[in-house]
Amino acid sequence: LIFILSSFSLSAQIIIHDEKESETLIIGEGDMTTKTNSKVTKNIWKVDALGVVYGKYGGTYERELLDFLSIQSSVGMTYINFSEFYSSIFSFGKEIPLEGSDNTLYLRQFRNDNIFNAKPGYFFNVSPKVYFRSDGFEGPYLGVDFNYSRYNYKEKKDFDDYNAINNNQLGGSLFWGYQAINKRMVLDFSLALGVNSNNSNLFLENENYNIHYLSFYYGVSLKLGRYF
Repeated sequence: LIFILSSFSLSAQIIIHDEKESETLIIGEGDMTTKTNSKVTKNIWKVDALGVVYGKYGGTYERELLDFLSIQSSVGMTYINFSEFYSSIFSFGKEIPLEGSDNTLYLRQFRNDNIFNAKPGYFFNVSPKVYFRSDGFEGPYLGVDFNYSRYNYKEKKDFDDYNAINNNQLGGSLFWGYQAINKRMVLDFSLALGVNSNNSNLFLENENYNIHYLSFYYGVSLKLGRYF
């Protein structure tokens, strides 16, 4: 009888672990308490597998601010931008004095003809993201992207003669996506629709021209990474 009573007087502990947070449930004599530790995972590092399509080679860092809110930033190098073939351009700047040629059409043709003559540039952006679930980092989300990119093209004609374009893009977009996490590995897929304000410096036949235009674009992103 003493042994049985002693057995009932012992308390049991059940410990439940989760990758994002740890929870301890203590069951004792007449009471039950739950203790939850704060999340320890608040960071993600990612690279965009489709960045090569847009001529962007870099990395993305995402930081959780709240259970439903995070902010991410990307930085890297620009090079050959294959998506320029399909960009829509509207001109607001000075016409290039070429007979029968519109300035923006010439810009597009110049890029298409010299796409493999691209020179390294740079880009960076900042994007707040709102998740529809209160899990932080996981599930569907909506975001706004603010970005700057510089693309450079250079056409060498003779020993010391060349034509060149330096295109500075300042833009923004609205994007929707879904982010999944499995054993600290991250998969982030998103679709974006945005507009860029372009300031192109064109050096043509030893003359400088400055052309302002808008370009509307859509983008697809597939980022792979790891959270820590």
